Amino acid sequence: MKYDAPNELIGIELYDEEVDGAYKIRKSKKENHGAQINCRGFTGEFGLRPDKTTRYPIEKADKGNMLVADLSEELKTIDG
Repeated sequence: MKYDAPNELIGIELYDEEVDGAYKIRKSKKENHGAQINCRGFTGEFGLRPDKTTRYPIEKADKGNMLVADLSEELKTIDG
């Protein structure tokens, strides 16, 4: 994972196989419920840990095999 602080973006590099130290993406079993990544170490390192579960828009990058999350645009927060 990579963090672009000035643009508030997180890059998530995708691999075809398991890689040591990589974060796992867990796809929801429910239709249209997206996926989750448990990356507390990464978010803690950059001071990005929100008080509530927060959803952000994610798009495939134009180059490479990467997803990009835009932290400047919260889609939804979940209490709990």
